[in-house]
Amino acid sequence: MDTINEIECKNCGNHFQGLYCNKCGQRVIKERNTVKHFFDLIFDSFDVKRGVLYTCKLLFINPGKLVNEYLDGRTKDYYNPLRYLIIISGLFAIFMIGFDVLDKNIETTNELLELKNSDLKLQTILIAYERRYLNIFTLLLLPFYSLISKWVFKKYKLYYAEHLIINSFLFAQHTLIQILVIFVILFIPGLSKLLLVTGVVVFISYYTYALRGVFKIKFFRSLLSSATIFVLGVLSFWLLLFIVAILTILALKFFGVNLKELIQ
Repeated sequence: MDTINEIECKNCGNHFQGLYCNKCGQRVIKERNTVKHFFDLIFDSFDVKRGVLYTCKLLFINPGKLVNEYLDGRTKDYYNPLRYLIIISGLFAIFMIGFDVLDKNIETTNELLELKNSDLKLQTILIAYERRYLNIFTLLLLPFYSLISKWVFKKYKLYYAEHLIINSFLFAQHTLIQILVIFVILFIPGLSKLLLVTGVVVFISYYTYALRGVFKIKFFRSLLSSATIFVLGVLSFWLLLFIVAILTILALKFFGVNLKELIQ
């Protein structure tokens, strides 16, 4: 038997020839992950060996193992990261809106900022869009977290798409923990005012735990990296939204649109 072109399966260790392992079905992945490959993930088959529950469990108990094996090409055992994030984000939006958690957080924010009536009218319009596209707003943060994590861990020379994969897994798991927090809020409604703070704490805590395993770094560096990814990721996201809003306002004024009437 000709063994010159044999390949060792990264999933089960079997030696075979061709594009798919004849024992477990793992696809041969020779190239690094690129942005194109990342978005191709959404079209991948649902046929995975252990699926979403196994992926979810391992992201709790050993996220470093899962992420590094996935980046190394052992993808058969694990759920598609982009689809996993989309599903969890969808569930998060359902719970946030279905249990009025979003509205309660908006009321708390209004009280803290002491918004005026004119500001509330504008906010009402924005909230309507946020309510409709909450799951999309969650996904929009992913490119920014990934951009910052690429900068923070630049010495590892990972592609941007590989950081997209890392953050898809980690951000989805953070969002899942937030869903569990919402369940707690159902029994202790007073905690709903703390959801924003809880979200920050959960993000930094989980990322600190996960990044230690992914990049094999010490606790303090992982904590600092997690805080940096969150703060700069959110700031860059809102900065872009601010720029888009300013350009939109200027465009509306240029075309003679009355902004006060639009808000009313």
